[in-house]
Amino acid sequence: METTSSDVLAVELLQRECHVKQPLRVVPLFEKLTDLEAALAAMAHLFSIDWYKNRINGKQEVMIGYSDSRKDAGRLSTAWQLYKTQEELVKVAKQYAVKLTMFHGRGGTVGRGGGPTHLAILSQPPNNSWITSCNSSRTLQRLMAATLEHGMHPPVSPKPKWRALMDEIAVVATKEYCSVVFQEPRFVEYFPLATPELEYGRMNIGSRPSKRKPSGGIESLPIILWIFVWTQTRFHLPVWLGFGAAFKHVIEKDIKNLHMLQEMYN
Repeated sequence: METTSSDVLAVELLQRECHVKQPLRVVPLFEKLTDLEAALAAMAHLFSIDWYKNRINGKQEVMIGYSDSRKDAGRLSTAWQLYKTQEELVKVAKQYAVKLTMFHGRGGTVGRGGGPTHLAILSQPPNNSWITSCNSSRTLQRLMAATLEHGMHPPVSPKPKWRALMDEIAVVATKEYCSVVFQEPRFVEYFPLATPELEYGRMNIGSRPSKRKPSGGIESLPIILWIFVWTQTRFHLPVWLGFGAAFKHVIEKDIKNLHMLQEMYN
């Protein structure tokens, strides 16, 4: 995962020091919430370096991740930040005349960025073109139908007042999510009792350990395990936690915000 432009340049340096005759392209991954927020500055700095511009030959692929950021801050805040990050990356690429390709690392479950493919494509920012490839004809039909609809009938760009409201909602949702998952001392005890986390750790069915650090807390859990065990309980806590508090906050603050949310939804 990339945090700053130096992460990409370090890989380029490694290839040069190893005398790689045909260097591989380097694709930065922005996944954690802080990384998504820093994506614009990182890519702008890279594109401003003449050597790097020549190295990529005017083409750059960027991967945006949907999983770890959702464990960091919850679904709502992450979805909004992903939207804004895509807008920013498209703008900075146009500014430096770079052809940008974005690879969406969406998981299968809602907690990892999954969900109905058709709606996922339609919810992307305006002017985002989609190129898809799939061997399944049924899935390909859905992808192509959504891609054509998004291109022929682009979604409305968020109004400034909508953006301000979403920013406020995202802050409250993140605060509420983190107050439970990371700041509530009893949650560490509750988690293994409410989910099959310990049982999963004893099963040799995954490619990764059940914890990155044996003595670590929730932050040390791989995202796949985090989502998997909540799915087994059908509680789906990562999907909804923070939503209610965020909407309640803005509606109680000003009833006009309810009408604005309805306007945004419609």
